[in-house]
Amino acid sequence: MFWAITPHASPMRGRRLQLLVSSRFLSESSQQMLTYAALIALGSGSAFKAALVMIASLLPQTLFGLVGGAIADVLPKRLALIIGYAAQAGICFALPFVLGDSLFGVLGLVFLIFAVAQISAPAEASIVPLVVEEKQLVSANSWISFSVVAGSVVGTVIGAPILVKLFDVRPVFFVSGVLFALAMVRLFALSIGRTHKATADPLSTERTPGRDFGYVFHWLRGNRMPFLMLSLGVLAGAANFAMVMLAPRYTAEVLDSDPANAVYIFWTSGLGLFLGLFLGPLIIRPFGAWTAAVMGFALITVSLFMLGIIDVTVDLLKFVGIVGAYKLGFLPVSDRLAAASFMALPLGFGITVATLAAQTYLNATVPEALQGRVFAVYLVLRNGSAILPLLLMGIVAEVTGVQPVTALAPFLLLALAIWAARMHKRWASTLEAPAYSAP
Repeated sequence: MFWAITPHASPMRGRRLQLLVSSRFLSESSQQMLTYAALIALGSGSAFKAALVMIASLLPQTLFGLVGGAIADVLPKRLALIIGYAAQAGICFALPFVLGDSLFGVLGLVFLIFAVAQISAPAEASIVPLVVEEKQLVSANSWISFSVVAGSVVGTVIGAPILVKLFDVRPVFFVSGVLFALAMVRLFALSIGRTHKATADPLSTERTPGRDFGYVFHWLRGNRMPFLMLSLGVLAGAANFAMVMLAPRYTAEVLDSDPANAVYIFWTSGLGLFLGLFLGPLIIRPFGAWTAAVMGFALITVSLFMLGIIDVTVDLLKFVGIVGAYKLGFLPVSDRLAAASFMALPLGFGITVATLAAQTYLNATVPEALQGRVFAVYLVLRNGSAILPLLLMGIVAEVTGVQPVTALAPFLLLALAIWAARMHKRWASTLEAPAYSAP
């Protein structure tokens, strides 16, 4: 029924995109349910354990991401997804019997699920141009992002909190396995074909790309704008990781509420994500992907800082009447909770717009033969660069509390952005840039 009310001109009228969107929804629901259940079970009382959970989800990308990207370029994209989802389902069903739900068992399960995802994740990002026309890329990526956000909401708002409260963390493992299996089944009906002419490879006359990553890094160093766009997407992802890690502890320590209620307090972040999906294409088309990504990253930085200085934020929002409007005069919530919930709206919006702009730009500018490996590099940098900051934030939060860490996180992200831009400028100056002009 949902497809029946979709506008006729929308790419979602196509059967192939419907199958891909539904599969991504199921896999993302499973993955986020598993991660958030681990954060509730282990991280609500300790920021350090929360950091360990996040690192267990990020470390596989750093260790195996490049290999996974190469495999995704060798294998047919649909086959790579089927293999990845089948393996993840098997792990969810089998590992709890071996390791149980101890700290080691939960961290091991999260690590293995994300290790297998290194094959499926690059294929998920690079399969879109194979199922829609080139002119539909922005809309298709928006629908894919919609399915990811919807899956994240279902996994974190409905699945993980309810199952953990009613039962324990172990039932979450089996439910996640069922969702991975359903995501795999959907892909058997997906037919893949070339929908538009591949982007010409600017170095094809000089060097055979093969399957090595040296060629990919050479291409990125020679194309400054795709690299900088990739960097902004990396930092937007790091901001998302930081907020997910700190949310349960922030809820308990700053907002004085049950950590399991974090997703209900920050529901406006999900609203911001959905708004970003619908309004993002309207921003990207007239202003361009680069401007949209910068706008999104600016919103992320300001929102995180305002959450870190929540008492000042309360005074500012009270002055303009937003706190009172949020409470509607009768909701039994504190001023801090109302202000934090409101500030999560631009945070979610900024993350979605920056991520959507980065992925759309890379889909449009990266040669098709390199897309699996370029998105693997993107994921490796996004996850790998977040490991040390997350670990440091977890340790510092144990000592100083979570609020100072939230206030300082935006400045760390800005420093990383400046560093990435300067390093890229230095690398690019030592190379002869390929004769390629990004559209």
